Amino acid sequence: MRTTDSGGLASNPFGLSSAADGSNSSVRGRRQLSSTPRLVRSLTKFKQGAPMEISTSLLAVVIASMVMMYACNSFDDAASHLGRNMTAGVRGATINAVGSSMPELLTTFFLLFLFQDQGGFAAGIATTAGSAIFNAV
Repeated sequence: MRTTDSGGLASNPFGLSSAADGSNSSVRGRRQLSSTPRLVRSLTKFKQGAPMEISTSLLAVVIASMVMMYACNSFDDAASHLGRNMTAGVRGATINAVGSSMPELLTTFFLLFLFQDQGGFAAGIATTAGSAIFNAV
């Protein structure tokens, strides 16, 4: 969908402009040369903040890995304690099944709260289906 600004020029999402009536206007040429497109400005901003974003992402992955490593051992101990009167098969089918499905459930909730629309729902379904397919293989 194209919108028209006050100068009679239609603007597109990339910040480039063209005349609304299709004529070759000198205003159009000056405007394109004098202003930097929004796409270029956004890429420039990304390049400036990229090292910080990458290092923050790597730090988050390292912290999450450490938490998972310690949480898995604790969960195994807790499952053994909760299911101490159960056979190993029953304990695995109940307590351990809930624990192994928890990442998909939390990922789906996170995506639903993040996107708050059908995109989050579709991503949650994709996460669950992908996990089920991977487990079947």
